[in-house]
Amino acid sequence: MTGRAEIDGAAFGIGPTTRIDDWPNMGVEAEMRGAVMPDGSVRATRLRSR
Repeated sequence: MTGRAEIDGAAFGIGPTTRIDDWPNMGVEAEMRGAVMPDGSVRATRLRSR
């Protein structure tokens, strides 16, 4: 799965190397770890429900 997502209005990208432990459903707490890319966008490195 790749593409764009957001948590609390903050957009981030999901790439082929993003580790998704448990895809969070809408309205639940989530944790996203990521890196700021050279163009200023954020790429998720890990995503999971909390």
